[in-house]
Amino acid sequence: MQVTNDFKIKQLINLNKVPEDLQEELQVEAKEQINQVIQRLKRWPLDSSPALYLNVHNTDNLNQWEAHIILTLPSEIISVQGRSWEGPLHSLKEAFGDLLGQLNRYITEKRQSKNQLRKGVDKKGKKNIGSRLDQAVHDKEKNTFIFLLKPYLDGLRKIASREIRNLEIQEHLQIATVSIEDLINETLLIAWRDYRQRPKDTHLDQWLVQILFQIIKKIASKEKKFVPLSEALKPNQIKDFSYEPNFDSDQWWWSKIETTEGILVEDLLPGEEAPESLRYIEQKEENNRLMETLSLLSKDERQILSLFALDGYDIAEIVKITNMPIKKIKDTIERAKNKIRELLTNRY
Repeated sequence: MQVTNDFKIKQLINLNKVPEDLQEELQVEAKEQINQVIQRLKRWPLDSSPALYLNVHNTDNLNQWEAHIILTLPSEIISVQGRSWEGPLHSLKEAFGDLLGQLNRYITEKRQSKNQLRKGVDKKGKKNIGSRLDQAVHDKEKNTFIFLLKPYLDGLRKIASREIRNLEIQEHLQIATVSIEDLINETLLIAWRDYRQRPKDTHLDQWLVQILFQIIKKIASKEKKFVPLSEALKPNQIKDFSYEPNFDSDQWWWSKIETTEGILVEDLLPGEEAPESLRYIEQKEENNRLMETLSLLSKDERQILSLFALDGYDIAEIVKITNMPIKKIKDTIERAKNKIRELLTNRY
């Protein structure tokens, strides 16, 4: 098995009192299993190199073998062991099987916690934002209103990026004719226009996603022309802010938005191992294949599964966004997951 990039893992292998005729076989198996670990870790960006220690030895009962593995990660240490009466190779395989299972859980938890940033990191920026938006609308300060929505733009950008890509794959939209900026501009302007009519029981971020989906629906049915946000705003000072955007730029907020991450299969199917067809390819190619797979779902299946699995919205929030019953949301998520599994198995 060949590792497809320069990802490195520090490793120390100790075969304590293993018979010489078994050492080569154990070394080959250990290398194969460590490559499996590398392939898992490549699917999650780490800020420091992990290290793996493997020790295979006899226990006090000389007929029993034990393999002990310690894997150190940036925020966790995973320690496992395997025991077998059938020889050192069996104990090694058992230990690595346990390690890979725990590693999958670790990666899934990391991806899920990253999705929860929408609810956590921006709390300070979103606190009391409703009253400030009300005041901006009352004062007819469109610039201030748009600027106050800045904490929500990262999440909107992720969704807009996926939706545009889906329309392009399905050939409802010519490539590069509509940009992410276009969609967010339109969403912000509609939010300004309709703010007083928004549903009071729907959170602001959920309402913004509703608007975005409405725009996507119109684009899918016919080509829509967009007005740059800078043309809709006046270059006057924003009230109560020390930072004043440069309205000479069409997208004064663009530099404040993070780059959208690619999708991994673990995002759509948490806790499940990536199929063989995806396990050894680069993340960019995996993202492309998953986007193509998502495009084969129905609109409701794609949007609901993406909101749930990729954007961190819970069932109750998706009910608010889509105005669908809870049971239909749950059934749609399960049906979409089953289709993803089937398509990934049969398509690649």
